[in-house]
Amino acid sequence: MKVSKWCLDFIRGFEKLVLHAYLPTKDDVWTIGYGHTKDVKQGSVITEDEANRLFAEDVAEVEAIIARNVKVPLNQYQYDALVSFVFNIGEPQFRKSTMLRKLNMGDYVGASAEFPRWNKQKRRVVDGLTRRRKEERQRFDTPVRKSVMQSTTVQASSAQLLTGAVTGVGAVSALSGTAQIVALCIAGVVVLTAAWILRERIKKWGKGIK
Repeated sequence: MKVSKWCLDFIRGFEKLVLHAYLPTKDDVWTIGYGHTKDVKQGSVITEDEANRLFAEDVAEVEAIIARNVKVPLNQYQYDALVSFVFNIGEPQFRKSTMLRKLNMGDYVGASAEFPRWNKQKRRVVDGLTRRRKEERQRFDTPVRKSVMQSTTVQASSAQLLTGAVTGVGAVSALSGTAQIVALCIAGVVVLTAAWILRERIKKWGKGIK
């Protein structure tokens, strides 16, 4: 599984882009770019391109952390929530967390309940962390299955694609010779393309990706 665009935008929205080293809070460490902290010192300056590169590297490392530590299946929503969460707290904290222990026991409800507890620095509640944990938990708890309305949309799409394909084949039968062969080839490509599009739509909706 890979992190979604929603998750990347979500993290960037909370971390914000800052091209010089700064302290997010008085109890924090030197930070730069989109929440990057490794090897950052007071006075450090980077470009936006460097910030984007560091962000991509940090996200890749977070995905590796999740792969190393999470032993149960995750849907896309749960995965996105954990990527944001681990991006923020780091591997050492995640590895020893009650959240991870509950998650690896298959207690998804219990793991979800741990998000709100990670909203403090030095035992002080931080409003930004409270908001972030709330939204991460909402993402984690989002049902994978879509509504009946979306199921109906899939059925409608199927009907439209199949109707178009059948109509095209009917029109081809009225031709003859070389024209019919060319038309049949084109119709075949159209049918295969329609089937591929439908498969991708069903796959995306089945994963619960917005």
